[in-house]
Amino acid sequence: MNTQEKPNKQMSKRFKIITTLIVVAVICAALAVFMFSPGGQAGTGKIEVAVILPLSGKGASHGEYVRTGIEMFKKDHPASRLEVTIIDSESDPQKAISGFKQKLLLRKPSAAISVLSGVSDTLAPVAEENRILLIGVNTATDTFVKNYSWTQRINDRPVNHTAPLAQLSAKKFSRVGVIYSDDAFGQFCKTTFDSTFHQINKNDIIFEPFTPNDRDQNIVVQRLISKNPEAIFVAGYGQGYMSIFQALRTFNYKGQVLADINFSNPQVLFALGEVAEGVVFAAMGFNVTPPSTSDAASFLKSYQDSFKREPWLGSAFSYDALAILDHFVNTEKPLERQSFFAMREWSGIAAKLTFPTPGECQYVFQFVRRTAGKNVPIDLESLRP
Repeated sequence: MNTQEKPNKQMSKRFKIITTLIVVAVICAALAVFMFSPGGQAGTGKIEVAVILPLSGKGASHGEYVRTGIEMFKKDHPASRLEVTIIDSESDPQKAISGFKQKLLLRKPSAAISVLSGVSDTLAPVAEENRILLIGVNTATDTFVKNYSWTQRINDRPVNHTAPLAQLSAKKFSRVGVIYSDDAFGQFCKTTFDSTFHQINKNDIIFEPFTPNDRDQNIVVQRLISKNPEAIFVAGYGQGYMSIFQALRTFNYKGQVLADINFSNPQVLFALGEVAEGVVFAAMGFNVTPPSTSDAASFLKSYQDSFKREPWLGSAFSYDALAILDHFVNTEKPLERQSFFAMREWSGIAAKLTFPTPGECQYVFQFVRRTAGKNVPIDLESLRP
């Protein structure tokens, strides 16, 4: 027997074991990358974006506009590396956070988009802890941006649609009333109107809060018009919001009626019909007649072809949020708040938006007057009482 045969066999066996261990290590490393890298999918180069939106519950109409904006983005950007995963919050912050945490256990997304203030505020601490960019749409609260460093707002704020109407009122009217929903959104609009107005005009404003779910607003409206305001600004939402405009018509109010951005909702305008005539308000570019830009006109036509109805704010917010994320991916910018602020502005699908401070966003709206069933652009400076 050859004395070298046994050592050779041992070396061969040892080599096979070492080779096997190396192969197993490589496979395990690959699986680790697949399972735990943010939003990655092996071999696809996809970037996952989790979207937590209300497909049911009281905020479902907002969620539907956001969903259709996502579909429009996919249609216009078929080669995008973004992969959207939708989680139904059911308009409930606790169900939203449960769904988001389950998503994190499966695979951490590269970014997330949340809809509604209550949901966004609840998700923000989790996004912060996991260092995930969280974009809030239809999110009004100051704390969403101020208390965190991984959050970014992509929607309008009262300074965009309320402050210009407050300036108009301060210059043209001596006695003004404000009816506002008694909640966070209404309070933001009230505070913005009050501070802006009193920078120009020192006269008192007549304030009347209302409950959004209350269908009968006759007493609120009667109490306000009994004080003879020359103009009335209305801010809020819900059935109570529409009832206010109906009551103003019922009691034959002759002054100028002004409204916040929610008045531009096509569903609100359709429901109010002739009652909406003469009201002055802000609108997104695709809700103006004619649309304010060629991009807005193109988006409006494509949206109507796809969904047989008009788009609204949430459609633009979600589309713009995804378009900006797509831009960051293509230009190898980090998905974080600072990338938005460094960009300073974005053309937007229906209106220009800017990023004045880290985490904040401002849209440029068109002011219109409802005339013969259309949203006709006006110049606020030349508007006659």
